[in-house]
Amino acid sequence: MIMKYEFLLEYAVYLFSMIDACAEKSFLPKGIHARIWVVFVVLQIVKRIIATFSVNNGRVEIPRSLLVMLPVFATYGMVFLGEFTYFKNAAAAAIFVMATFFIGDYIGKNKCVLEFVFVSFVVMAAYVFVYINIHNYSISSLYKNVNLTTFFSLIYKRRFRFSFGLSNPNAIGNILAWTICLSHYVFVSVKKMFSGALKAIFYIIILVVDFISFIMLLITGSRAGLMCVIVYAVFYVLIYVENNSVMGRRDKLTLRIIVAMIVFALALSTSSNIIYYYMHSGRQKAFKNLRLINSPRRWMFGIGLPQKEIKNLLIDGVRGDSIDVYYIYILVMAGIVGLALMMISIIMIAKQVNLKRREELLSNLLWADFMTLVVYGLFESCVLNASFLTSGILWAMFIASFYDGAYKYNAYEVKNNET
Repeated sequence: MIMKYEFLLEYAVYLFSMIDACAEKSFLPKGIHARIWVVFVVLQIVKRIIATFSVNNGRVEIPRSLLVMLPVFATYGMVFLGEFTYFKNAAAAAIFVMATFFIGDYIGKNKCVLEFVFVSFVVMAAYVFVYINIHNYSISSLYKNVNLTTFFSLIYKRRFRFSFGLSNPNAIGNILAWTICLSHYVFVSVKKMFSGALKAIFYIIILVVDFISFIMLLITGSRAGLMCVIVYAVFYVLIYVENNSVMGRRDKLTLRIIVAMIVFALALSTSSNIIYYYMHSGRQKAFKNLRLINSPRRWMFGIGLPQKEIKNLLIDGVRGDSIDVYYIYILVMAGIVGLALMMISIIMIAKQVNLKRREELLSNLLWADFMTLVVYGLFESCVLNASFLTSGILWAMFIASFYDGAYKYNAYEVKNNET
C-alpha cells in the first residue's frame, strides 16, 4: 500500500513537470523539467531491477503489456532518427514513451487505475486553476470575447483564441478536454475512496471543475478539444444505452440501426462539406508534408536522418508545415512500416479493451476513451505524443487493461462494498 502511494506521488511530480514545461511562465526553473522526467524513468528501471532480484529471486518476468508496446518502441525508434538533429524533441519523445509504459504497467499490475486517474485529474485541474489565478486571467472577462457563431470559422482572424499562458491554445484545450472526459472515472474513484459529506463535497467540486473547464475550452477556441468532448459524450451515451439492462436485445439492435442510419444519412448529405471544412481547417498543411517523403526509402521508413535541422521540417531544402494529423505525422517520420507497426499496437489495444468490456464494466469508459483518442488523432498529433501529455495518461490506462482485474471496479461493486 505504501509503495503504491509512493509511486502515485512520484507520478504526480512527473505530471506536474510535464504541464509546467508547456507554460510560458513556469513555476520550475527552465531545464529542470527534463531532469525530472529522466529521474522518474531511471527510478522506475531501478525499482524493476530491485524487484527482480529481491522478490522474484532473479527470475525476469516479461509483462504482457510489453507486447503491445514493442511495435510502439520500434515506431518511435524511427521517429527518433527523424528528429535526431533536433535532439531535445527526440529525447523527450523517447523518455515520454518509456515513462508511459512504466506507468501503465505499474497501475495495471497493482490495480490502481482509479487512483491514477484521480491523481491525474487533481494535478491537471489544480495546476490550470492555480496558474490562471496567479497570473490574473479573468475567465468571465475573456469569455465575453467568445463568439460561438465564429468558433468554427475557417477564417482564423475571426476566431478568438487564448492560451492561458501555455504554449498554444490547442495544448491547454487538450488538457481541458480530457479533464472533462476523465472526470467520470473520478466520480467512481470518489465513490470508492470517500463517504458521507466528504463524498458529496468532492462531487460538487468535480462538477464545478468540469463547468469551468468547458468555459475555458471555449475561450481557447480549440475546435479539436471541443470535438473530443462531443465524440466522447456520443460514445459514452451509446455504451450506456447498450449496457442498460432494462432494454432488451431487440431494442438495442433497433437503436443501433437507427443511429447507424442517421450517421450514414448525415455523412452522405454533408460529405463534401465535411471534407471541405476538414481540409480547410488547417489540416491540409499536414497532407502537404507528404511531399517530404520523396523516395521509396522514405516512403517505407520515413525521413530518416535528415541533413538539415527538422525544427521547422526543413528537409533537403524543402520546407514543410506543422503536422496536425497524427497518422500523417507517423507516416512522414516513420514511413509505411512505422505507421503499420503503430496500427498493430492500436488494433491490439482495441481488441483488449473490447474484450475487457465483457468482463469489467469500468472498461466501457475506457472504450469511449479509446475511440475518442483515435478520432482526435485526425485533428491533432495527439494519439501518443509528448507535446500532448494526456496521451500518456490514456496509453497508460490502455496498457493497464492487459492485467486481469485492473478495471474490476465499477459503480455497482463500489455500492455493494459500501453496504
